[in-house]
Amino acid sequence: MDSPQDLVHYFDELYPVNEAIKKFYSEIIKDVPAPAKILSIGSNSGSLEFFLAKQGCDVTGVENFPPLLESANLKKRTQLLAIRFFTIPENELTRFLGNGFYNIVNILASHLCFRKSREEVFALLRDAGTLLAEGGKLIIKTFNFEQLIPNSSIDLPVRNGVRTKLFTTMKNDGCNTSISMKMRIWDDKVIQILKDRPVCPLVKKDLEDFYKDSGFQDIQFYSDFEKNPLTPSSMDMLCVLTK
Repeated sequence: MDSPQDLVHYFDELYPVNEAIKKFYSEIIKDVPAPAKILSIGSNSGSLEFFLAKQGCDVTGVENFPPLLESANLKKRTQLLAIRFFTIPENELTRFLGNGFYNIVNILASHLCFRKSREEVFALLRDAGTLLAEGGKLIIKTFNFEQLIPNSSIDLPVRNGVRTKLFTTMKNDGCNTSISMKMRIWDDKVIQILKDRPVCPLVKKDLEDFYKDSGFQDIQFYSDFEKNPLTPSSMDMLCVLTK
């Protein structure tokens, strides 16, 4: 049985807001009007959002997994910042949020690939573009599924926390792509977070095709927040679209 809720207790240590992320966003913020209005679609435990709020940004997080939303809101109780977290169906974002309002929209932590179909993926990207102000940036980070083109299975680098390790495997059987995650905690107990969870395997060309038809003015690809070049063997794909 999948137990994604067990990951919540260790999320911040497995996915820390490191210096590379802080520098990347500090540079992005300088390019938009202050205070930067930021929307994170899939804000998880809210750690990045709190960092951005502390930089003077106005931050909104949308998180539809209740344990992660609760974790983010627990942090909020002790800090007086321009930050809020909501649950909003992702196909209704443009109904409840301000179109043309946000300077930065984030879709990180491979959130995008967990859509059921490409149609859902591109619908979400189009809605994100609608929510962006002119000159705004859509920032996407996901697994680099091009690694699977010559392989049927890939083990991603292990994520190490203080109390846990996270193991991730991507598989492609020729028709379908899936992800499995398991976590080993301090007492050597192994917890299955995801088991053969179907995903939509986006690659660089998919985002390039979206860019050509979307009205965005620029697109840049990197392998990480340090802006290293994206290659077929890169573990992750970071894409920055400018409206």
